[in-house]
Amino acid sequence: MNSNIISDLDALNIEELRWLRREVDKRLSAHDSPRTLSHVRKTRPPKDRTKEMEWLAQNREAHAGRWVAIDGDSLIAHSQRYEDVSRAVDAAGVRDALIMFVESRDALPFAGF
Repeated sequence: MNSNIISDLDALNIEELRWLRREVDKRLSAHDSPRTLSHVRKTRPPKDRTKEMEWLAQNREAHAGRWVAIDGDSLIAHSQRYEDVSRAVDAAGVRDALIMFVESRDALPFAGF
């Protein structure tokens, strides 16, 4: 079957091929897969992290050197290990907690080396 289609295509001129391409594109777009833009889930706008940043400013030194998970002005979890904090967030059912490593105020900046 495929060889018949190709030989039929060979008989078409450039305008007919362009028309055929448009028609095929229309039919394919009618059967979009979930990966196409028409099916992409809309993203939410970024969450306002003002409360988390205020909490962090007030509690930084108490949690320096640890991973923390914060939701609003509530501490969900803290640990030396990221994995522990991540599991605690999952267990709490919080979808968009802020998870970060807390540096002390006098820590030297990380240079990426």
